[in-house]
Amino acid sequence: MSSRFVIDLTLDSSDNEDAGEASSTIPNTPSLVRSPTESPRKIKIAMTAQKLTACEEELASQTERIASMELTKESKSPERSKLDLSSPEVLALSPFRNVKRLPDIIYAEQKIGLNKATHRVIMEADIQYNSPGSPDILIENEVDKQWAPPYNFIYINDYLLDTNMRPDHTQKNDYLTVKKGCSCRDGFCDAKTCDCRKIHSKLAPDYYQNFPQDQFAYKSDGLLHKEILEQEDTPIWECNKDCTCAGDCENYVVSKKRKVGLTIFKHAKKGWCVKLAEDVKAGQFIETYTGELITAADANKRNLVYSKLNNTYVMDLTPFHVKWHVHAMPYLRKTGQTKDQYVEKKLRERNFKGTIEERLNERSNILDELVEEEEKKCEDDKLLSIDGTLFGNVTRYLAHSCEPNLVRHMVYTYERDIRRPLVAYFASKDIKAGEEITMHYEGLSDHNFEGPHSAQMSEFVERLENMKCYCGTPSCSQLVFGGRREQAAKTRM
Repeated sequence: MSSRFVIDLTLDSSDNEDAGEASSTIPNTPSLVRSPTESPRKIKIAMTAQKLTACEEELASQTERIASMELTKESKSPERSKLDLSSPEVLALSPFRNVKRLPDIIYAEQKIGLNKATHRVIMEADIQYNSPGSPDILIENEVDKQWAPPYNFIYINDYLLDTNMRPDHTQKNDYLTVKKGCSCRDGFCDAKTCDCRKIHSKLAPDYYQNFPQDQFAYKSDGLLHKEILEQEDTPIWECNKDCTCAGDCENYVVSKKRKVGLTIFKHAKKGWCVKLAEDVKAGQFIETYTGELITAADANKRNLVYSKLNNTYVMDLTPFHVKWHVHAMPYLRKTGQTKDQYVEKKLRERNFKGTIEERLNERSNILDELVEEEEKKCEDDKLLSIDGTLFGNVTRYLAHSCEPNLVRHMVYTYERDIRRPLVAYFASKDIKAGEEITMHYEGLSDHNFEGPHSAQMSEFVERLENMKCYCGTPSCSQLVFGGRREQAAKTRM
């Protein structure tokens, strides 16, 4: 095993003072969830001996000049006059951009075209430093002379929460929060009695109605069962550190973090993409989508700015089971009805007659309508989004495909607020090393934009709708948002 070193890149005194002033202007300066507080004075990168040799002298010679750069102001480079992720307008969106970090320095250098080979080495090392316990993520480009992707974001492997977004775990009886751990005996979890497994039947009954009660979502080898794998956006409650099993059971997969080696590579038409460095099996966990956890209202505000970039990394965290519990369940509790009673009442009002299949479809329509009606009445901004623009991980490079080989599920680990699942990607089939891994970008619904920015957002959506797809699959619709892939029938709560 090669020895490891740490390079400290110390910012100059003016930067330290600026960082201190910035922190003082933001009450309760936010920090990375479940991560130690980082010192604003030093940037540490874990390096192997080989990588250290490649960039130690370069860093030493550039430290003083780079650290004094004004990264949020215009530089002499003509490209810097354009709106990009380092522009003041973009940086102002996040309360976390108050201290310079390593990616800021690398990106400033990338923009003026210096130290190309070194940037790849440093970017790989920084990604690995922020992915402890996971295999390396390497970078390669056989298309052009760009050594590495623009490193204009901070690499994180968790949600980043502002102070007002931190969950209040003291509200144990809150209807949006479930019990945090199981109390299985002797550290062994039995799916028939485990409290974490019981949550599935209680909060997501329709997703698990045809799934054996004596099984977890995962098999003993950590792979998803076929029934779960084929039903996208299925909620999964894993055991966690608060359980008596301490996560030492088969219901503990995403919590163990990524175990698959990946490569970020350049595609001639699609740009930077991701491929596997090893074979994976159907149902194997790949990685989670990370970023800042923000309200839906904040997401709309940010998208106004991102529309100028003609791109966005914002993902709405609104699977049906979340919207059901946030909007529909309070209505049913208030009116004293069960879900089935409400459906039967509506069917009678509509004098609905039909086959069993038609009745099930109408049932789904009724529940959809209830969620939509109650969502319109809701004044509180309870739904959330993930913004992976300024903070994120390798999943921001996943390309769209009309026939993706990854499937998305909503996994709860240490966080038990039903609005805050981790968006986890699993292999939908066996995939060989070297193959690209892809996801299916969400289709755009018919937006009715209102307000002073309606024209801007409508134009942005129109540009996205005309984005060309280069997946090359037999069912390719030629447009990224032009079609919807075939999915299993939607389940309803």
